[in-house]
Parts: sequence; C-alpha cells; structure tokens
Amino acid sequence: MKMLNTFKSAIANMAVAHALEGDIDPTDALGTVVKDMLPPSSPSGVKLGVPFVIVEDLIAGTAVSGVQNPSDSDCIVIAIVNVTTLDSGITIDVGIDSAGTSSADTLIDGGSVAAVATIASFDDDDSGTNGQACKLIDKKGGTNDYVVFTNSSGADTVAGTIILVFFPLGA
Repeated sequence: MKMLNTFKSAIANMAVAHALEGDIDPTDALGTVVKDMLPPSSPSGVKLGVPFVIVEDLIAGTAVSGVQNPSDSDCIVIAIVNVTTLDSGITIDVGIDSAGTSSADTLIDGGSVAAVATIASFDDDDSGTNGQACKLIDKKGGTNDYVVFTNSSGADTVAGTIILVFFPLGA
C-alpha cells in the first residue's frame, strides 16, 4: 500500500507540474502525463479513460503468472513490482504476452531486487534493456491481452506484489 500511495503521489506531482506549465487543462492532467509517457509511434489524439489498478501476489519458482486485461478497451499499462524479500539472486521480468503463459520483458527486463524492493517500468534504472515505461495491451480477447510476470532467476524465496495500472484508450 505504501508503494501505491507513493506512485499516486508521483503521478499527482507530475500532473500538477504539467498543469502549472500552462500547456494542458488541469482537469485532464493525469491523462496528459500518461500520454507523455507514450512512445513517439503512438497514435495522435489518444484519449484515456479512467485508470484502474490490479494487485497480484508474486509467484515463487520459474512459473509464469499472467493477468489478462479485464477491459473491453485497449489500454496503456505500467507495472510496479514490490518485493518483500530482498535477494541478490532474484531478477524480475514483466511484459505483454498473447496467452499469459510465456515470459516477456517489455516492461521490466531483469529487474534486480538485490538492494531495492520496488521496481517500476517507468523508472529507467529499473526497466532494463528491453523494458519500456508503458506498453499498449490489447483489449480482453485481443491478440496480446496479458501482462506476464516471471521470476527469471527461479528463486523460491520471492514474495511481494505486482501492481498493474491500466489506462483505457478511448473514453
């Protein structure tokens, strides 16, 4: 919960900063901050719906854990992993997959929990080589509609949560 509150504060601070710059409508500050995180190849005129959050427990071992996009809309998703057991042998991968059964590292790639308990896709120090701040995920039933988590080291000692924030496209 502490990490989620920290995340909310960070987003709120970014939104206020953008609003104070005078380049956006303060009532749409959150949506603008997230749109600013999108890669340049994203469609213009993107309108974001009300974001929603899913919190899941991490799994031990090498199994892949998948969470399907529950929305009927394509979404932009960001990931935060909060590990409660620091271990130099544990690395985390989080990404988008078609069936929720294969490892992917398009949000977080090899995030180490040796000395830090929280890894976020939007933090360049945490996202790794292949990780990106946010990714497009297809609507429920689409081709790539799962966010997957893999404990790539296979350590049985991993414990904590993964927090996924979905921003529906088209409101």
